[in-house]
Amino acid sequence: MLRYAKICAAALAAGAVIWGGVAIAQNHPGPAESHERMMKMAAVTLGLSDAQKETFHLAMQKAMAEAAPLLKRKAELRQALKAAIEDGKTGTATIQPIADETGRIESQLVLLHAKAIGEVLASLTPEQREKAKQLHDLF
Repeated sequence: MLRYAKICAAALAAGAVIWGGVAIAQNHPGPAESHERMMKMAAVTLGLSDAQKETFHLAMQKAMAEAAPLLKRKAELRQALKAAIEDGKTGTATIQPIADETGRIESQLVLLHAKAIGEVLASLTPEQREKAKQLHDLF
């Protein structure tokens, strides 16, 4: 069970990194700064028009607003998992509900991310989409 709890904790940590959750250090950019930097890089690399920049900005802003309560709940679950492990309560009855809810939240975050990226991609020209795909393949 401890191994399962460690896997859950690792999954929670990975999700926080992927979604740019809480900034770890003062100089580490938070989600808003990360999206702003990503938008600027896309604007230069893909040659986005002002309308495309606005689409990008609005899509990311909307996704971040919708993700905020999910990220907050995910952090609460991470604390609950940590507390349970520290208290030695690593049985399925304690950990499974935390893991289940964390999974549902992660699923919702993935859907929000895909929706936002879909809105941005829909505004690109075929040439820009191809270039974006090539860049995405690098990462």
